[in-house]
Amino acid sequence: MASSALRFNRFLPRVARLVTFRTRTVIPTAARYMVYGGLMTTAFGASYMFSSYRRNIATCKHTHEENIELLNRLRQLAPVIDAKKMLKLFIREFKKHGHEHVTEDFVVDLFTRSGIDDPAVAQHLFKLMDWNNNGRLDPAELAATFTLFQVGKPVTRYKFLFRCLDLDESQTVDKNEFRAFLTALLEAKYRLSGLKNYKEPDELYKDIDLGEYRTIAKIKANSLVREIYLFADQNRDGELSMREFLHWCKRGGATVNILRDILTNIIDDSLAVDELEDS
Repeated sequence: MASSALRFNRFLPRVARLVTFRTRTVIPTAARYMVYGGLMTTAFGASYMFSSYRRNIATCKHTHEENIELLNRLRQLAPVIDAKKMLKLFIREFKKHGHEHVTEDFVVDLFTRSGIDDPAVAQHLFKLMDWNNNGRLDPAELAATFTLFQVGKPVTRYKFLFRCLDLDESQTVDKNEFRAFLTALLEAKYRLSGLKNYKEPDELYKDIDLGEYRTIAKIKANSLVREIYLFADQNRDGELSMREFLHWCKRGGATVNILRDILTNIIDDSLAVDELEDS
């Protein structure tokens, strides 16, 4: 994709020189610059549209049926996969090598060592999380996939969630870490099951394409994180400790229920998040 756009852009100056030469004796200088500028604008616009089209095609590699198959596979794997072991392996590699980004090969290897012997599952999840299709994931994006394999009581899930958020093991989680994690998790689930839900009319999500899912996930994540820190951050330092987070979770309430549903409901997380606007 990049090479095609690059070759196209390198061709532009030659075309522009040709236009300028042919029109030099006919069109005044100012008009020639207008022609040249219009040509460059149109050509660069076409190049950008071509590149964007290629990116959009690349992100739509899995059909709805394939996503449903993945969901069924996740349900089968969740009870038998040790999500804590998976997280420990990743944190060990993360601290050892200081990964700013992780590759698909790394994810497949990590999943294999965690007991997932089907590389297709890891590859499918990787592509779901790779929102910009650059072949790399941020650590928070990968950590979000671990929650798909965590089972147990809500308090067990909350503790595991905090450990996924606290990848640097600083014992605290700031808003940026929480937002990045939830954005990745929500977008992946939107890609798996869509945006529509029974609480809102279908037309609310009309004409929203796959490329806009991340924006919606960001808005939902920002709204949820704001609510969490408003009530859970007891000392108002902009960070949550495990104690503060678990105290807030045990207290309960509408926002806690939203977070719980996101962690437990793989099929339709939009049902949970959209309750925030009604609370």
